[in-house]
Amino acid sequence: MSRRDIFSLDRNQRADVFCAGGTLRLIADHPLNAPLIGMCGKAAFVRATELTVEQGDKTVVVYAARAGREQRVASAAIQRQPNGAMLLTDWQVEEGFSHRREPVDGVSVHRIVAVPATSGAASAGKAPAKAPARPAPTAAAKSSPGKSRRDQASRRL
Repeated sequence: MSRRDIFSLDRNQRADVFCAGGTLRLIADHPLNAPLIGMCGKAAFVRATELTVEQGDKTVVVYAARAGREQRVASAAIQRQPNGAMLLTDWQVEEGFSHRREPVDGVSVHRIVAVPATSGAASAGKAPAKAPARPAPTAAAKSSPGKSRRDQASRRL
């Protein structure tokens, strides 16, 4: 048997496998995900944590649930080598996600993971800088009880 790359699904992910001509061949969905609704009846459906590419497969498209809806997060081409190996190559990964490849027992295992969000405020693990104290109002800006600027303006009317 020749070497075949594996794609490992994380929770809230599914992968669609397309063969020649763009035909959807397989939908692999993580077993802990909610049931899929409105699936294509012509494609095979499996609940699995790993997907092995097969001969004739051309593309894998990965989707992830985010903010209550599904979004395409990555895709890869499947390339057949002269020695018969089936490899996941040419990864196109959307912003906010990262492709990871790990060799395990002579096979490449691929994963798509969400990149932690960073903000321009404080870095992780540090408290935000204390806001500078506001200067106390000067005596001229203070008004005496019963003698506000508003009262003075109303007297002019």
